[in-house]
Amino acid sequence: MVIKKARNSAQKTARKKSILDSAEDLLKSSVSGLPTVIEIANNCKLGKGTVYLYFQSKEHIFLELSEQFWFQTLDKIDQAFKNRTDVVSPFLGLEAMIQYWIDNPHIPKLLLMRDVVICPKLDADIISQVEMKRTVLLNDFVDTYHFDTKVEQFHHKVQSSVQLILYSWQQVTQYGRLSASKQEIMQLVSPLFVSLWQPKSKRSSNMQSFKRLWNSLF
Repeated sequence: MVIKKARNSAQKTARKKSILDSAEDLLKSSVSGLPTVIEIANNCKLGKGTVYLYFQSKEHIFLELSEQFWFQTLDKIDQAFKNRTDVVSPFLGLEAMIQYWIDNPHIPKLLLMRDVVICPKLDADIISQVEMKRTVLLNDFVDTYHFDTKVEQFHHKVQSSVQLILYSWQQVTQYGRLSASKQEIMQLVSPLFVSLWQPKSKRSSNMQSFKRLWNSLF
């Protein structure tokens, strides 16, 4: 099979997208672990060497894919905010994020592997380059919706919110279940989410209610 070389930026972008689409397609059907570069290349009908022109390793591919999932998730949150012009509540974003992940369970599956399996095998420079786009997008969120927080604090809150959802997802699906319900995840996440996003003066009572709820689950 002869593979024509991508000669301009549009062709290179399209080829890179085909590699990421192939990786996502294989991830959806993968029982455990990450698909190999050869599997990804074969799935999108490219040579392994062609894939390595765009990505250093399978971990690099799936780091890029995890960031793509971030952008898609933030887009869903943005849509949720735009559909409710009467109020812009972080809870709208939480519900939108959870629902999107329930509809696409391979997303939390990959994000759970990100810090443990993917990032340790990549250079810090690659990770920072990939994450830079997310930083710009989160800054735009603060500017657009005027959340009552500094940019650095907003980044921390968003990252903490994602980790809460991922941890809750892991708790719900740890016994072989492939997916979780929105109600199950919301029940676990909501009290801590409220504590994270509310002013400090309102946190103590919410933390007590969360502790009672959490203890009742085990």
